[in-house]
Amino acid sequence: MSAQLFILLMACIKIAYGCICSTLASRQRKQPLPDVVADVYDAERYAEYLQIVAEDRRAHVIYRTIDTAILACFLYSPFFVWAEQAAHGNAYLVVALTLLVIQGIAGAESFAYEWYLTFHIDDKHGLNNMDAREFVRTFLLDELPSAAAVLLAYEGLAFVGEHMAAWTDGFSLGMGGAILLTLGLFAAAAAFEFASSLVGYKILKKQYTLTPMPEGPLRSKIMALTKGSRKKLAQIYVYDESKKSVEINAMLVKLPWRKELWIADNALSSADERTTLAVVSHEIGHLKHRWRLMDALGVLPVVALILLVAALIANPSLVFGMNAWVLRSFGLSACNYILLATVAVGGLLPIAKLLGAFSNAMSRHQEYEADREAVHNGYAAELAGFLKVAERKELMNVNPHPFIEFMEYDHPGLCNRLTAIWQADAARETSAEDASTA
Repeated sequence: MSAQLFILLMACIKIAYGCICSTLASRQRKQPLPDVVADVYDAERYAEYLQIVAEDRRAHVIYRTIDTAILACFLYSPFFVWAEQAAHGNAYLVVALTLLVIQGIAGAESFAYEWYLTFHIDDKHGLNNMDAREFVRTFLLDELPSAAAVLLAYEGLAFVGEHMAAWTDGFSLGMGGAILLTLGLFAAAAAFEFASSLVGYKILKKQYTLTPMPEGPLRSKIMALTKGSRKKLAQIYVYDESKKSVEINAMLVKLPWRKELWIADNALSSADERTTLAVVSHEIGHLKHRWRLMDALGVLPVVALILLVAALIANPSLVFGMNAWVLRSFGLSACNYILLATVAVGGLLPIAKLLGAFSNAMSRHQEYEADREAVHNGYAAELAGFLKVAERKELMNVNPHPFIEFMEYDHPGLCNRLTAIWQADAARETSAEDASTA
């Protein structure tokens, strides 16, 4: 099998997985809604939800088909040979030229796809408040920094690859030395991730207009909810989500040295005070999150990845063999780190999917924990009501298939989420009754 065929096969496997999930979701939607979410949609709104799902799915199928066809054309064209020749074999220029073309085409595809979703589907169903100018601005603020980060990451990979032989004295390091070197590389990657998060925070502040919440009864009640938290809120902002969408939400923006609470203007304009406090209580639940066993387990994949990289450094024959295979397949004379990484990631696709499911499970666990904070503060009914209104307004899937929720959802599906809220509220009331009779 050639490397081209392998990459294309991995892309087809992803498409097949998507088709399986789509089939499961379609079967799930044909089932009656459970009682806990049966009142979210009336018949007319649920029909509209089914319509937007069908429209989104058709658009996605077309997008994926075009994307895969373009990928096949690239893989079987002389493009990568051209990039190597144009860069005169310089690994860093090869990365830059390859990404410039690939990301440019991918960006154009994504722009067309997102434009269609926003102005031909979301507009029709009242889910979009953006005009064309705001759409372009938001798209560029999302895509350009992301493209720059990808370029820097691949250039960093090329730098490591070009210097690895010298750092390891011709790959003569033992496992111990390889682990130390890998830890250094991961520390550099963590620093890059930290810098990227700072840039992301700045971009987020460019996308919205932030207004500090003025002093008053609501702000005082919000601050009272943070009592007992070791992490303090630096500021509470209201952001203008209404210029983009109908979404009503709040979010906790976390930086290592600063925590901010952002509340959408939609939430304040369309919700009563107790509902707003219910949503804020959930976010403060994230603020009060403490390190637990689940978080400790999250370190295990990182440890496993460090050991895997160290093993490959100490015994590089697998990487050398993979690179030789890629070079033969594409007719190249020097390593193309983008192709090598693509093949490596493709080979690890099943493991990556399982790690993604594990990460999603951890995220859902934290969402349940944050919901319990709102329940603890006495806002179970308001939080449940808010979630129902939000999902009905945004035409969300209130009862996803269990497999899809397990693999793909970083937030619990509404059915499971409401069930957990009512169970936590019943336990709270039982504890209160026991305390009053003691």
